[in-house]
Amino acid sequence: MDLDTNMEQINAQSFSSDIKVTIDHIYSVVPAGPTPNEAFSLSNIDLTVMFPVETIYFYNAKHGKVYDRAHVDKIRGALSKLLVYYYPLAGRFKFNKDKDRMEVDCNAKGVLFVAASSMLSIKDLGEIGFVNPTFRALVLNPLALESPPIATIQVTTFKCGGFSFGMYTSHAAFDGLSSCNFLHNLAAMTRGDDIKIVPAFDRTCLNARDPPKIEYEHPEMMELPKEASSIFTKGDVDQGVQDLTKISSQHAYRSFPFSSLELRKIKEKAMEGADPCSTFEAMVSHVWQARVKATEQEGDGEQPVMVLFAVDIRKHVKPPLPNNFCGNGVITAYAQAIAREVRIQPLSFCVRKVKEGIKRVTSDYIKSAIDWLEVHKGIPSMGIHGTFYLSAWWKLPFHKVDSGWGEPIYAGPIMTGVVDMVLLISNCSPLDDGLNLLLALPPDQMANFEHHIHI
Repeated sequence: MDLDTNMEQINAQSFSSDIKVTIDHIYSVVPAGPTPNEAFSLSNIDLTVMFPVETIYFYNAKHGKVYDRAHVDKIRGALSKLLVYYYPLAGRFKFNKDKDRMEVDCNAKGVLFVAASSMLSIKDLGEIGFVNPTFRALVLNPLALESPPIATIQVTTFKCGGFSFGMYTSHAAFDGLSSCNFLHNLAAMTRGDDIKIVPAFDRTCLNARDPPKIEYEHPEMMELPKEASSIFTKGDVDQGVQDLTKISSQHAYRSFPFSSLELRKIKEKAMEGADPCSTFEAMVSHVWQARVKATEQEGDGEQPVMVLFAVDIRKHVKPPLPNNFCGNGVITAYAQAIAREVRIQPLSFCVRKVKEGIKRVTSDYIKSAIDWLEVHKGIPSMGIHGTFYLSAWWKLPFHKVDSGWGEPIYAGPIMTGVVDMVLLISNCSPLDDGLNLLLALPPDQMANFEHHIHI
């Protein structure tokens, strides 16, 4: 189905961009076969993260082979076949007034698929591994539409023969692992292979208990105002997604690269006089400490500060989620300490707090958190007393998604409008298993952070 008549409406919502892109065609890609026609329930964990996730993948022309329209058609055809398995993604968010919660109407209306082109070469875009808000021209944000789809895909051809693959979706549909599995499935089917991991959508194991039983404190989440009947404002209810993509004019956005050697040095520093730790634990602790040093205000020394991060619960919850679980199989964990201690103690102190946060996530704690959300309908406590959320993408194989054109030269999220979100993403280098750190801070604090983040 052609949707060209909606382009003015869509473009009105776009960010200004120096990347000149021509929309060649917009399709509504529906499942290639019959799918269930049903209302699909979302878990309480899903409902805490109903915000957009925009990701971009760049592919160079391979061995002089020029990208052409046939590749677009292959991806589009594979998507149609894949939606038979991922049928909720082809539906629409719908607010159920009787249940007072959002759900998915599995109506097979489809995913929007954009074929686009640019007269630029990929090299004209500059350093693509760093923060660049203009990349939003390469991802279709559908929130201007009356009935926005849950996901969109945009394939943009560049003059050099390479292309970008941009995906927009709601975090309520996928966590990082589920999204990565979806993309690897799409790549496999584009290559002509069978689906690799058949998704399982059953969220029964993540239902709240009746009656709810909150057994732990949950400072990692904050309660919404009593007048809010859901996690959405009134304007968000019909769309089911809060548009958090707008960039703050009060913040500076930076990307800091870390080589594998630098990661090893940070890990070694984190283990000085302490037990072994993972690279993830070391990086969370290092970023937390550097950010507190950069942002702590006079008189804040005795104020408790937190860093939030995701912990995969697939194996922690009882009964465990299946390996092919598709949804949000993560929960927000936290490390907490007094600001002064985070600032002056050795890095191993922060590591110990992070480890305590990970160890805290037991099956009982997960059930308590789900019940807390059932009662309070809250969201992560970002922004409260300097609390931020660190999201680690670099350990997931987004940079390995190969639809027959080789692996991407860049793979990761586009700059988020949530200023209290910090991202760790792969540097996509075949020679160095490093990462890039993306974050936003007021300009004066960013200068301080840059001083403290380097060891």
